[in-house]
Amino acid sequence: IAIDALIRGGTLDIGAEMRDGASEIVVRASGPKLAFDEDIGHALQGELDPAQLSGRTAPAHMLCLLAEQAGGGLQYQLSPDALVLGAVLPQPDGLIG
Repeated sequence: IAIDALIRGGTLDIGAEMRDGASEIVVRASGPKLAFDEDIGHALQGELDPAQLSGRTAPAHMLCLLAEQAGGGLQYQLSPDALVLGAVLPQPDGLIG
């Protein structure tokens, strides 16, 4: 989703960490021009009515459902120079570390 927003190229940064019993994943896309349909962001956050799903928003909706089923959540933040996508998921049992 983030790389599709970089229509004129740019930088994609990915980070992940374990904190307070949760896995946090962040993807940041930055570049000279971003193209991001905020309906996709609303689908990621579970704010899009399922009747409004389309071929562009369905994958984001599916990711939202998977995150919710795991006990976590997704969010996005769009600014003129960056798109930040984040996920927080509970730490699974049996993880080493």
